Amino acid sequence: MAPTRSNQPDSQAQTPEPSLPTTGNAAWLPADNKRFLTYLVEHRAEGGDGGNFKPVTHRAAAMHVNEIHKKGGPKTSKSCAQKYASFRKDWLVVDKIKNTSGYHWDDKMGVTVDDAMLGSWEEYVKAFPAAARFRNAGWPYYDLMVPLMPSKAKGGHV
Repeated sequence: MAPTRSNQPDSQAQTPEPSLPTTGNAAWLPADNKRFLTYLVEHRAEGGDGGNFKPVTHRAAAMHVNEIHKKGGPKTSKSCAQKYASFRKDWLVVDKIKNTSGYHWDDKMGVTVDDAMLGSWEEYVKAFPAAARFRNAGWPYYDLMVPLMPSKAKGGHV
């Protein structure tokens, strides 16, 4: 028996979607990060004044991010909570750098350290080791995180 050919032209032939893993570690792509943080900003009231979200919010965020899932295992409440904790730590480090006199922050390039400021930067990194990875490497999520972080009241009567 001769093989049959579909009546559809080749340009309309259906190609199956590649199946995505249903288990394994979540892989966080930049689009996932942005979608996750945007979701949290939209639901920031659920985080209270301290920006601490409950598992139910992380679970809903995971479902939201999984709608665009492209790589790795699916996001879970736990992986979202861990990612958010990591973002908060990074935000605090970047915020400290941005508010330190003598350093210029750029979301794409981080802190540009030239020969003239190398000694100063090395001293800074000794005091704040987490800052080291931001030398000449940016972090594009600072502005997205601002509404999620507790406000820093300043002044003598706060």
